[in-house]
Amino acid sequence: MPTTLVTLLIGALTAQPSVQQPPAGSIRGTVVDAVAGTSLPGVVIALQGSRREVVSDREGAFVFEAVPPGRHTLYVSLVGYALARPGVDVHAGLVSHVTVPLAPGTGAYTETVTVVSDAVRGSAPSVPAAQVLTSGELLELRGVLTDDPLRAVQALPSVATGDDFRSEFSVRGSDFSHLGLSIDGIPVPWPVHTVADREAEGSISMVNGTVLDSVSLLAGTYPQDRPGRTGAWVDLTIREGSRATTGFHGSLSASAASFLVEGPLGPRGSWLISTRQSYLQWLLDRFEHEGQTAFGFTDLQAKFVVDATPRNQLQLTLVGGHARLSHEQGSVYENSINGARARTGLAALAWRSAFAPTVVVTQRIAAGVNDFRTDGIIGFPLADGYASRLAYRAVADWTAGSALALQFGAYAQRHRADEAYVRFQQVRRSPLLPWTDRVPSLERVVGDGWLATGHARVNWDTARWSIDAGLMAEPSSLAHEVPWSPWMLARVPLRAGWSLRGGFNRTAQTPTLEQVVGTFKGDDVGPERARQLDLALEQRLGSSTRWQVTAYHRREADMLRLEESETYLLNGEIERPSLTPYWANALVGTSRGIELLLQRRSPAGLSGWVGYAYGRTEYTDRLRGEHFPGDYDQRHTLNVFALQRLSPRTSVSAKLRVASSFPIPGYYERRDGGIWVAAERNLERLPVYARLDVRANHAFHFDQRRLTLFVEIVNLLDRENFAVDRPYVNDDGRVVKVMHSLFPFLPSAGFMVDF
Repeated sequence: MPTTLVTLLIGALTAQPSVQQPPAGSIRGTVVDAVAGTSLPGVVIALQGSRREVVSDREGAFVFEAVPPGRHTLYVSLVGYALARPGVDVHAGLVSHVTVPLAPGTGAYTETVTVVSDAVRGSAPSVPAAQVLTSGELLELRGVLTDDPLRAVQALPSVATGDDFRSEFSVRGSDFSHLGLSIDGIPVPWPVHTVADREAEGSISMVNGTVLDSVSLLAGTYPQDRPGRTGAWVDLTIREGSRATTGFHGSLSASAASFLVEGPLGPRGSWLISTRQSYLQWLLDRFEHEGQTAFGFTDLQAKFVVDATPRNQLQLTLVGGHARLSHEQGSVYENSINGARARTGLAALAWRSAFAPTVVVTQRIAAGVNDFRTDGIIGFPLADGYASRLAYRAVADWTAGSALALQFGAYAQRHRADEAYVRFQQVRRSPLLPWTDRVPSLERVVGDGWLATGHARVNWDTARWSIDAGLMAEPSSLAHEVPWSPWMLARVPLRAGWSLRGGFNRTAQTPTLEQVVGTFKGDDVGPERARQLDLALEQRLGSSTRWQVTAYHRREADMLRLEESETYLLNGEIERPSLTPYWANALVGTSRGIELLLQRRSPAGLSGWVGYAYGRTEYTDRLRGEHFPGDYDQRHTLNVFALQRLSPRTSVSAKLRVASSFPIPGYYERRDGGIWVAAERNLERLPVYARLDVRANHAFHFDQRRLTLFVEIVNLLDRENFAVDRPYVNDDGRVVKVMHSLFPFLPSAGFMVDF
């Protein structure tokens, strides 16, 4: 007994006190769309470092119970949205609440929600025909094969295109030279990789779609607050990098590879750098696509943002690219290309200052340069030169009252060029040239010029109506007169969900250096002009669906045409182009039509649009006394896009385009089983264009990263479509090399890694 007591006493003295674990906590949260602010159901949320995973409910809510106290990281993923990894502090016995905004597409992760007032129209609520592509839609539409955000724009209603190999497009009958484009508020030439003076060889956007926050298209009447264009305007906005965490996105497909790195820049800024390399031709060769052209490019985009003070922000945007082309042809002739290269760079610095709660001034300065050379097969360059521009833009916005906003702006640009082009033209054989029907035509563009704009704008927005009106002047050293461009836009809500929008503007487009100082310059060349009217009726069906019908009319005058540059039939004889054609304000034109749109945006269900457009574009040449359809006169256009999310990990999408197609530009007609030179212009058209593309995405989740697999089939129905080639008129009048085939049935696959 004493022994037992001693044993118990010793055990009691040597026993370790029991450790009491602190009570666990819990995490309750909601996942929302970072742009729309709406809840996101079906999102995968994982607790990193554990095997626990939940899915958000119909209200976007989720919960983790029995979570140990401390700092935890959530892994939040939904296919079609950027990956988010927010940190949450869990306290013993308490509930930690968190809201997780998910950015569509590849947008940067942020801990705040910035709700756009009208995600469909962006910053242009009064513009009758405005479309906005979000980052998520760009991700679906740009294509695994081409990875081109400008090709995503081609899927929008009112946009027409007929060449799979080109990024450029037409809107309401206007060609891309009459469309405006800006990057982060700075007007720029079209940022595409292409071969100088050989645009038919193809082109692709110089901007990687993963860096874009949105793309806006203003199709008809819109404010004239930038250098004038007679056609539509496209705005590209490069997003900021993440201010919350450093992230990496890598994408690899059979045609391109791209990499993007982003992160915070100190406590008050962010940075983003992206680079891309393509090898599309390798894929085309695998499917025995005709031609032996090898086209490759490399490009880079970067953006740095710093909040210098609470009222001052600095932004630096950089875009650059280098394109290369080698060309081998079975039949060699004087205009054959042996190789080409082009280098383009753009740098823009922006300074945004809030001088008061109601006054904001944004200043931008930008410099751009383009250097190119295209070598001919016979040993000398067919195109060689450079162009540069320096621009400054300042805009002051003043909120004068609860319903009244005023804007004043100015823009100045200096540009110069030194370019040379050699083209071998067909001429009639003669005793002096019995051995050839091709002689060289030399075009030289050497000079500089400037243009400036100044505008004033008033926006009066009430619950009953809104008006956006203003006036812009555009003096230039390349025009002898100063064009004035007024505009008036109005929006009237009719009843719940209904609204009526109308607009009028008068636009002017300054001639280019080649049209004023080049070898083919015209006498007393002046600005091109256009007057436009739009009327749109819209109904919103809830928060996610709308339909709209828009009627438009555009009257153009003094449009420039390169006279005596085409082969045609005159009194039964073939007239060849002149070796010295000239520019003239010879054309007057009319474009009119109607556009129908049904659009739905839903984070959980079916999203997309159906757009149909009917339009007619016709021109009259006052010098030649002839009337003909416009080169981009496409009577019927159907654009359909549909996106369905099947699960948090899987989505499918489809894009359909059917169009009655464009005329074959030139004096051609079909007879006797072939195409022959004609006396009238644009008589013959390309065959009907129809193409269906489908795409599927599936995400694989890991503890530290996400892998998304893309599978895409271009031209699923394997329809043979055609684009205009480089027509050649034989001595007997027969036309050869009129058309070439476009993309065949092309499957492609790739993947993107986020961590």
